[in-house]
Amino acid sequence: KWLLQVEKSMQKSLRKESSSSVTAYASDPRTQWVGEWPGQVVLEVDMIYWSKDVAEALDGGTVQQCFDSLQLQLVEVVQLVRGELPKLLRRTLGAMTTIDVHNKDVVEMLLQEKVSTADSFEWLAQLR
Repeated sequence: KWLLQVEKSMQKSLRKESSSSVTAYASDPRTQWVGEWPGQVVLEVDMIYWSKDVAEALDGGTVQQCFDSLQLQLVEVVQLVRGELPKLLRRTLGAMTTIDVHNKDVVEMLLQEKVSTADSFEWLAQLR
């Protein structure tokens, strides 16, 4: 019984942290935001915003600008990794960099295949 209570408490805590982090992502510079939240929350919120941004870019016809923004974000994270960082933040950034590279490649594929709507199979296949 106590283990179930611990699990429920952890879920509640993650839900609260995730909600607060979503709000902070919108207002703080990404390179600052990443160091202020637990790694699991950082990766989750980063994917939430990537999905939202790409879907909006597809529907708004701004996929190239989205791709350019992703490249800039990747450069900023790489610059951050090259500096002095705590071990845990370095691990979070390593995982985030891997995911960001994949996300950039996905958007590049969408550009090459001239995908123009968030309802297209090519995009929906990425949301599995």
